Amino acid sequence: MHGGHIDLKLLHSFNGGACPVWWVALAPFIRKLRAQNADPTEYRGFARLAESMAVLDRRTGASEFDDELLTSQLDLRIATYQDRIRLEEALRSATRPAAAAGA
Repeated sequence: MHGGHIDLKLLHSFNGGACPVWWVALAPFIRKLRAQNADPTEYRGFARLAESMAVLDRRTGASEFDDELLTSQLDLRIATYQDRIRLEEALRSATRPAAAAGA
């Protein structure tokens, strides 16, 4: 991104919606961390990425993801991730067929 290693438009096309969600969710923690460490550059790359995705969102007419929207979706998002975790755990614990003898 900053170093030119990430094509922002390509990232935005395929996964741009995730960045604003995580930025809104983690911003309070990051502000606290910056204050505790007296380092305003903590997570600077993530902040830049979030701003870049927000700019592209505005260009495409997408609504801004903010605290209010996160709050309204939080229970659903948590339930969705819990379901995904349960599925992955079930898949991981599923027994695999034994290899054929002599194979």
